[in-house]
Amino acid sequence: MPLLSESQRKQVISFVQLGCSQVVAARLANCSLADVEETINADPTLLQELANSGSELEASALNALSHACSNNWRAACWLLERLYPERYTKRTATAASTHDLLAFLTSVSSLIYRHVRNAQEQENLFKSLRELGREMQARDAKPRK
Repeated sequence: MPLLSESQRKQVISFVQLGCSQVVAARLANCSLADVEETINADPTLLQELANSGSELEASALNALSHACSNNWRAACWLLERLYPERYTKRTATAASTHDLLAFLTSVSSLIYRHVRNAQEQENLFKSLRELGREMQARDAKPRK
């Protein structure tokens, strides 16, 4: 039997719709996160309802931003900077995008090919550059905090 009463369940969902984490939503509904998790285990539809609630909040916020962008250039800039930081975030004179750095590594690879004659040394250098490129792409793919 689920640990949350129907009232608590509705409250938790409502608080998540407002943007609260499950921990905060549980606290506000006078239950614990463990109670919420045990209810989810007993009734997995609660997990889907919570996920939908968070998605609805996100969609609503993006909709509001989208409307604000139509007549507020600052809102449009803010949204573009967050959605596409590689293209729209201000860069310092020394900052380079991952794309720029990968292009640089490609140029370095060409130089190695032309100037390093030993095939084993070439392969070792290329392997190191490929690994460096993968690390840069993985670092760039991580969500920003």
